[in-house]
Amino acid sequence: MALLGCSANEAHRLAYGDRPPPLPDEEIGAVLRSKLLTEEIPNALARATKLPVECRPLFSGSLLERQFFNYLRGRGYRDTQLRTLCRTYDLHYCVRGQYAYRLVVPVRDRYGVLQTWVGRAILPDREPRYLTPKHEDTKVSVKHTLLGLDKLWSMAARPGSVLVVCEGPFDAMWVTTWGHSLSVFGTCLFGLSMSDTQAYLLDQLRRKFDYVALLLDSGAEFQAFRLANNGLELPVLRLPDDVKDPAALNPKRIARLCLSMREKALV
Repeated sequence: MALLGCSANEAHRLAYGDRPPPLPDEEIGAVLRSKLLTEEIPNALARATKLPVECRPLFSGSLLERQFFNYLRGRGYRDTQLRTLCRTYDLHYCVRGQYAYRLVVPVRDRYGVLQTWVGRAILPDREPRYLTPKHEDTKVSVKHTLLGLDKLWSMAARPGSVLVVCEGPFDAMWVTTWGHSLSVFGTCLFGLSMSDTQAYLLDQLRRKFDYVALLLDSGAEFQAFRLANNGLELPVLRLPDDVKDPAALNPKRIARLCLSMREKALV
């Protein structure tokens, strides 16, 4: 499954044909598949992937960065938060090429090896809002990993630590920005579905966090129910009715939400 990037069912078909896998029960099978993916084949998905040459790191000193910082300020980030945000997620920008006028978020595996990236348009009329590489450019989909996985995996276990699973990268970054001082961190699924790989990775990360929950965009209650019942049994947090996604929570509300999750983790 790790080498081919296929589902668990397809991996079983290729390995065993019509025969069931030689495991005593489904629970042990899930544990072994998770161990195979995350421990026994380290770097199975790692490739010599590089960001496009047009991408430049933010805070490199260019005047061209100003419009990208203004975009982040428009999303609510304070000047005092920008450097930490860019350093934590290694944010890049482009002003030419396929990702022109997009913030580029590198996506890495648990070892810090670049797997792929996501480009977010900063211009209001630029579609699609999010752009990911073609398969032949990276061979790895964003659905094979989680945002900030290398940072989350390297964390030492902290009492009362929280992992919030969001839909998109800016939702997760907003949670981390306001929650990290409380040991509350965000990650994302890059969409409203959870792949087998992402489920296994989250299952492994649960060992490092006292509380793990889903926080999806408003209107995604049915999808949240499906994700919460795919075997992980993650609690689902609700946004206020007047907020469309976690990134739209104002500083006071996101800080209050992070504090409430911290309290749940300490119970």
